Amino acid sequence: MFGTDYLHPESTWPNTREYIRETMRDVPEDEVRLILGENMIKFYGLDRPALEAAALRCGPLPSDLLGSHQQVDPAMVDHFHARSGIRKAMSLPMDRFTKLVQDDVGRVLADAAS
Repeated sequence: MFGTDYLHPESTWPNTREYIRETMRDVPEDEVRLILGENMIKFYGLDRPALEAAALRCGPLPSDLLGSHQQVDPAMVDHFHARSGIRKAMSLPMDRFTKLVQDDVGRVLADAAS
């Protein structure tokens, strides 16, 4: 799930569209849709038609965000990096990451069973 808001320095607001263009530029559209909303709709059982209507009214279209034609100004990318470190490489040992995911999935399944 992708969330954005304002009032703190690492937020993407007011440049969320540019942030999505930069961070999702090499991600296939179906995966971007999952990250930006579809997973949340499925997980929380939200009203997809109502959310889709709202998104069509006020949200950007996929063509506004995706594709190699959507270049982000390098100065804006520098700004994002200064605020949130988007270019910083993440280092996490796979065994530790696997355990964290398994623990989370275990909790979700246990909650669903109760």
